[in-house]
Order: sequence, then C-alpha cells, then structure tokens
Amino acid sequence: MTKVVIHNAGVNPNRQELKLALEALLSPLGGMRKYVKPGDKVMLKPNVGIAVSPETGKVTDPEVVYAVAESAIAAGASEIWIAESSIVGVDTEKAFETAGYGIFDCMENVRLIDLKKEAVRAVAPPEAGCMETLNIFERVFEADVLIDIASMKTIGSAVISVGMKNLKGFVRDDTKKQCHYNNLNEAIVDINRCVKPDLTIIDGLIGCSLLEPVEHGILLAGEDIVAVDTVAALCAGIDPQTVKYLRIAEEAGVGVMDMEKIELPGEKPETIMKKYKRSQDDVSVFSDLYPEIEVSTGYACSGCVTVLEQVLRTGKAEGWLKPWEGKLRFAIGPTAVLKGGDRLTVCLGNCLMPRAGDNFIKGCPFLVMDVRDWLKVLATD
Repeated sequence: MTKVVIHNAGVNPNRQELKLALEALLSPLGGMRKYVKPGDKVMLKPNVGIAVSPETGKVTDPEVVYAVAESAIAAGASEIWIAESSIVGVDTEKAFETAGYGIFDCMENVRLIDLKKEAVRAVAPPEAGCMETLNIFERVFEADVLIDIASMKTIGSAVISVGMKNLKGFVRDDTKKQCHYNNLNEAIVDINRCVKPDLTIIDGLIGCSLLEPVEHGILLAGEDIVAVDTVAALCAGIDPQTVKYLRIAEEAGVGVMDMEKIELPGEKPETIMKKYKRSQDDVSVFSDLYPEIEVSTGYACSGCVTVLEQVLRTGKAEGWLKPWEGKLRFAIGPTAVLKGGDRLTVCLGNCLMPRAGDNFIKGCPFLVMDVRDWLKVLATD
C-alpha cells in the first residue's frame, strides 16, 4: 500500500513550528533523508502561478518551501532549485517577489529559477491522452530529486488544483495553452506521465476555495501523486471520483486513487475536512453578474460555466466588455442556441466547434485571456 500523511500544523505556524511539522509529516514516509542524498541537486516546485500573497491561499506559502529547503540541505543537498513558470501572461520573477520568496535571498546554495528563461526538451508522453508533444523545461530532467510543493485550492477548470496540476508549471507557455485547447484533464495526466516527483507535499495551511481563502492548517505528503491528490480532494470535501484527471490517471496506471490501497498513518480526512466551494454549475449567476451580455447555455460543463463567470467578472472589472453591452451573446455547451436577435454570438469551448463558424474560441475549457484578446481585436476591426 502507498502512504499519504496528513498533519495538522495550524494556520499560522512560525518557522520553528513548521520545521517540526514537516518532520512529523515526513517521518511515516521515512524522513527527508530517504529522498535526498549527499550531493544531490534538489528541485522544489511550488505553485507561484500568479502574483499574489500567500494569505490568499492561491500560491504555496514560501515558509513551507523554506522548511522543505532547510530539511533537504540538512540531508546533504548540494543545490536547491526553487523552480516555476507562472501562468501565461504572468512574470515569474514578479510572482516570486509578490508571494514573499525574497526570504531565500540569504540562503546559501538556494536559487529561485524562472523556468520561462530556460531551454526546453520536446517530450512525447507514453500512451498520450491528448498531447503528442510537451515542451518541458530541460532543468527538470537535470535534478537528482524532484519535490512537488503544491498549494491546495479549488478552481474552475479542473475542480481541484493540487499536486498533479501543479506540474503544469514545468511546461512552456505554448504547451500550457495547448493543454487547454486540447483537453485540460487529459493534458494534466500526460504531463504526469512524463514527470514523476519523488515526493509530493500539499500546503493546506491556508487553502483557496475558488477565490476565497480558507484557514485549514494542514499539510499532506506522499510518494504517489495520484494518491496524495485523492486524499487532498477528500480533505476539501470533494468526491475524488468527480475529478476527471484523477480517474484518467488511475486508469492509465499513473497512480492509485482507491482508498482501500492508501494507508493513512496521520490524521484522517474526515476529522480535518473543510468544505471548499467547487466549480459553478448554476448558470443563473450570469444574468445577475452582467445583464447587458446575453449568455446561451446548453448542457455546459462546470469548467466552462466557471470560466465564463470569470470572463464576465474580469471583463466588467477591467472594462473590455463595455463596448459590447447589448451587442454580444456568449454560447457554451454542445446544445446552446446560437441564433436570435441581432447580437454577435461567440461560441466558447471545443464542444461547440462543429456548429460555431468563424466566431469561435477553442479550449476545454477555454481561456479568459483568449476571450479578452479576441474581443479587443474584433473591436478594432
């Protein structure tokens, strides 16, 4: 059986308390020295995809990463690489700075790595689901030890973002986009076919329930990334069977999500579970959010519903939907009505591709930035 450890570390532990919490977390797995040997180059992969503070729960707390780095150095690591490539359109160095990763400036043999500035290797996933080639940063393959340190959050595009999805930061921006254009859930699994962390740690001190922080106070760890993500889902009050990439990963042999095959030597999910919000299924939110923009839905999945909600919120806040008030209809879902009145209908998502015509934005789910950029270009034509 594979082990996944849950440790109740508290919401705001100090550095010494975090050090002891990490020791308690890793002890049932064999401790850090099981993974890191003298002279090893160790890559730590936090989630620093956007430029926000760790109090939001949207990025990995740098103090958690500090504790892991300190433990790896004590085990004999010669170099520590804290590596990330933030989401498309976000400057990684700015994201590191905003999230408080300046604490590593004074640590000897520890470097922050902006992977966007690094060379890549084209990799063909074995038995690929949807990605024929992945542009993965070369440095990932140069590390002797890879430790995935993900934040714990629910999101619109894939229900929950923890260990497996965090590895999307190991691919170049063009591949990130292609993951959405093809099928995000299958693409997450394809990345995990190619990159296998030695250890996965989840920072759930402050989680993120869609866009809202959750004081949860937990850490999780294990060697089987699928098992770790499965247990993390339970801790967030989510049925793992509703997370598509977990089911795909188990069927592909990437890892285990059968709880009868997962040993839990620490806390149990049911004793520390908090109910996180998950993807929006109620489309009635659209009319309240931006009544001047019409929305046509037909059996749309929760991923597209949630991303369209983000489009409306972002477009309203940033003003790029203003020119389209009373003129635009968004359509999502395979049976959405595409005609009626004199509004321009923009079809969003791959399931509408056969019926869409020219006004189509691909993705599974589509990207907010693609909708924004498409409308801005159209407005200037």
